[in-house]
Amino acid sequence: MKKIVLLSAALTFLWLPIALAGKDVTLTGYGDGTLQTPTFDCEGDGVYALPYQKSTLGEVGKVRTAKCTLSPGFFIINRDFHLQSRDANGAQLQDILYKINTTTGAIAGNAVLQQQGHVFSLPDGTEGVMNYGMSHASSPITNQAYIYTGPRQNSWMSHLQTQYPDLKFADLVLPGSHDAGMYEMTLQDTQNAVAQLCGSNAVLDPLCKAGVSVGAQALENFSITQKDASAAQMDFGTRYFDFRPAYLKTDTSKTAFHVHNFITGASFEDFLKGVNQFLGENTQEIAVVQIKDSGIQDSTFQPLSKAEVQTYLLQYITANVGYDLVDDIQPYNDKTLKQIAGSGKRLIVLYGNSNVNDSYSDAAYSQSLTDASSIIASLEKTLAKTGAFQFTMLQLQDTGSGALINHYLPVILKNPTSWANNLLASGTGNILQATKPLFDTQTYSWLTTQTALDAIVQQTNMVVLLNDFVEVGLSAHAIGLTTYRYNQRKTLQ
Repeated sequence: MKKIVLLSAALTFLWLPIALAGKDVTLTGYGDGTLQTPTFDCEGDGVYALPYQKSTLGEVGKVRTAKCTLSPGFFIINRDFHLQSRDANGAQLQDILYKINTTTGAIAGNAVLQQQGHVFSLPDGTEGVMNYGMSHASSPITNQAYIYTGPRQNSWMSHLQTQYPDLKFADLVLPGSHDAGMYEMTLQDTQNAVAQLCGSNAVLDPLCKAGVSVGAQALENFSITQKDASAAQMDFGTRYFDFRPAYLKTDTSKTAFHVHNFITGASFEDFLKGVNQFLGENTQEIAVVQIKDSGIQDSTFQPLSKAEVQTYLLQYITANVGYDLVDDIQPYNDKTLKQIAGSGKRLIVLYGNSNVNDSYSDAAYSQSLTDASSIIASLEKTLAKTGAFQFTMLQLQDTGSGALINHYLPVILKNPTSWANNLLASGTGNILQATKPLFDTQTYSWLTTQTALDAIVQQTNMVVLLNDFVEVGLSAHAIGLTTYRYNQRKTLQ
């Protein structure tokens, strides 16, 4: 018996260093109200609930964070990891299961393009949404998991019209979708695109040469900016879309797709059909689509002319929705939201990039993979500008690929195998999604500061909150800011 006890103690001692090792997962949660709680169930560590906490902006919640460590056990390498929405009594409303390797951090489960938002019934009979993301990333990012919960936002404009009949277009703060058509990849020549991706800069080329099989997954990890099709994005509350339609110069049919550099996403046809479907089903809602040509590889693709955009709109936007194709959106400023919703032209399509008070700059948005301070400085600088702009664009997303290429080559070269596996081969290795929760935590919190609130109220035109991987948390902030702007302006009149 004594020998057995001693052997058990020895085994415990030998196992202890391994048991203490593990893989951290950073947890980010947004809850809107008390009907849902973002919850992370980390096998071998514990259950982390991030319930709703009221921010300084009306009923808008705070973005909350935590961290769990998935440690190996006896003969256990892969741990279960659950992303859940739970009700006030702790009952599961939604559950998404992943398995995480506690040695390598590798993630088994839904890839990024399978991580669509869920719409479902809540205990009070209303409908709720759970948006989520799971990302495999190397240091300094590390594995990330996020959950955003809130009510389905298919009719928020209708509610505003009832509550504030005189609310004007210029009062609106719209939740916006950055590179809105990049929720799928429709590339025809993957091999050529991979060659462009890998051989174009000093960071990616050594990764591609690290021996990892490189293909469509690598392209997705650098180009996909959304996960949900246009109708679903609108269901979560999105009302502004940044769409960049172009066609291959060699394509005689001139079929247009959203183009991100040299990578094609959703077709313009499918995107418009989704917008039209949503607006047809939700008859008091409106949407703004901005047709842009920035970021399109002009040696390969031809952006659509205004006349070509008109042809698409005539074909895919039905009479019960209606559209207005304009070069200048400012004439809408003095119209009420109710007037526009009843005008018979509920889709406003702005052609061109000019005269927008836009916070984006390459330098500010590619400084870091973890620190949003340069972006917040750019947002504040943008809000300090005055002038007759068409609208103000506050971009909240990090340009993770730009930061990686410009500032992280030494970090990558220290551990090229890990970075290569994540960026080039992992279905959860999208660099843009990996940085999303880190930057949302900082930029969404900034939006509720008094400095930001005062500056947004002072804007004389529509404001757009642009982001990657749109979700109900973004919409909640935009709706809350719209209400805040309106009430402050009424007070000052």
